[in-house]
Amino acid sequence: MIVHQKQKGTRFNWVGGDGFYGHDIKFRTSIASMGLNYMLDIHSTDGVYLQEPQISVPEKTSKRGRKPVLPRADIPRIKVSDIAKNTPQQHWKTYTVRDTAKGPLVKQKISGCFRSKEGAVCFATIRSYIDTMRKNGFCILDAIGRAITGKAIMPFDATFTYPHSG
Repeated sequence: MIVHQKQKGTRFNWVGGDGFYGHDIKFRTSIASMGLNYMLDIHSTDGVYLQEPQISVPEKTSKRGRKPVLPRADIPRIKVSDIAKNTPQQHWKTYTVRDTAKGPLVKQKISGCFRSKEGAVCFATIRSYIDTMRKNGFCILDAIGRAITGKAIMPFDATFTYPHSG
């Protein structure tokens, strides 16, 4: 679907998805190979690396058995649920997903975890834009749609220099 939208000329800066897509390694790999920024939920049972592992076929360690042929990481994966258990409360943020008949559906997520510095910057830019649109009374979906098509709403004077920006 992403390739199809790119072929149609749809412009977008990032791809988002739920755990169905985030759990699919082929989907994640294909997005990364296209050079796209993405933010996907993953299952709590998924394993992740906290630092970049070195991948290689291990040496044979005994005279018995077959010679290893499959590549392995040099460090073990950590389950997301284990990371969540050991993450301090101040790093958790509650998000309202949508309103339901029984009240709001909320999810808790760990904030501040990104694949790369560029991903963090991209997320911060998008989050800032959405917050600015909300504070200025704009329809969020309309604002996002316009931004994706290159017609972003700019509710402030673009020539204004903030004191902290130098």
